[in-house]
Amino acid sequence: DHGTAFGIAGTGVADARSMAEAIRVAGKICAGTWLRSW
Repeated sequence: DHGTAFGIAGTGVADARSMAEAIRVAGKICAGTWLRSW
């Protein structure tokens, strides 16, 4: 996911799943429990 999404701002169609996943992975990295899958 890249870009500013100005085209959909305020329309209620944005999807925050990738941001939530990034935060989840960051937490695992900080906790030392993240295993790379690639």
